[in-house]
Amino acid sequence: MDSGTAIVDPSSVMPFTDRDGPMPAGWRVAAAFPKVATMAWSPWRALLVAALTTALAGTVTAQGRPTHVVGHLHTQSDAADDGPSAFRVITEELARLGHGEGRTIAYERRFADGDAGRFPALAADLVARGVDVIIAQTSTGALAARRVTDRIPIVFIASGDAVGSGLVASLARPGGNVTGNSFLGGALAVKQLELVRELVLGARRIAFVGNASLAPEPIFFEQMQAPARTLGLAVVFVDVRGPNEFDRAVETLRAERVDAVIWAPGGYTERAADRDRLVKASADLAIPAIHFRRELVATGGLMSYGPRFAELYRNAAVYMDRILKGEKPADLPVQQPTQFELVVNARTARALGITIPPNILARADEVIE
Repeated sequence: MDSGTAIVDPSSVMPFTDRDGPMPAGWRVAAAFPKVATMAWSPWRALLVAALTTALAGTVTAQGRPTHVVGHLHTQSDAADDGPSAFRVITEELARLGHGEGRTIAYERRFADGDAGRFPALAADLVARGVDVIIAQTSTGALAARRVTDRIPIVFIASGDAVGSGLVASLARPGGNVTGNSFLGGALAVKQLELVRELVLGARRIAFVGNASLAPEPIFFEQMQAPARTLGLAVVFVDVRGPNEFDRAVETLRAERVDAVIWAPGGYTERAADRDRLVKASADLAIPAIHFRRELVATGGLMSYGPRFAELYRNAAVYMDRILKGEKPADLPVQQPTQFELVVNARTARALGITIPPNILARADEVIE
């Protein structure tokens, strides 16, 4: 054979498909353009092959495996329909930033089904699969991921106390491979205590219902003690790990003879059915209850005060975009929400026979009639 003639036999290349693995770009050229493979070698042929190889290699990246894989640690199950959905808001924001699902980004989702004890195994699975970044809905999930890897970047959506729970060294300089959002849950809980004091004249005993398996919530409780004493309130902690414990919680709260309840986020209010159960539990008590999230008030809860969680979701997406473009979590300060909302359900107040003070109604961002 003439040394200037290509020795590629197109028939031997054509059977190779992407099911067998990524096809080498040069083979694709031979398969797609058999005449090129048999052209006499020349500088023009070399340029043509190089151009075709580059173009087809780009097609492999764009149409084959996505450039980045994101691991998402969910607190609840894949049936959760949190509104607004954290996953939906994050993926929409990432798409707006140029990361289209299935094109440049793919998601590996893992669900704890409300059991924080599952986070370590789920995080280890994501690390074993070689994801490029892990996003965790709670600080407990982020802590589990950090214990498994100090290399893969981790973004937490919402931590009530990122420093106190040990996630980061400081809000301004997180250090390590973790960053995200902190909504200062302890400070919010204090605001909620003040609302209780305004709402229930003569209140003396308040229950803080939280999930002791989630790192920040016992911290919230401790941070409430000093301001509670200043307000003349005693606060008791009632541990509830999931929706199946709501009925038991009602009996405990009755036995404690509390005047009002503050429901911590708990990690068990992402599903509409669970929100319904929690609101029903509060209604069975027939005493005022304050929540962290608007969704519970829309469902029938009395009042909520907390951050606008959609803002936290979008913030997390922006940080993921910056990390995927090469920035380090250690250089990204932990973000804090700029928007907080007070929401009151006037229908629920009337049903409970509670008169909402005018000063609370005047400060409310939304009153549901």
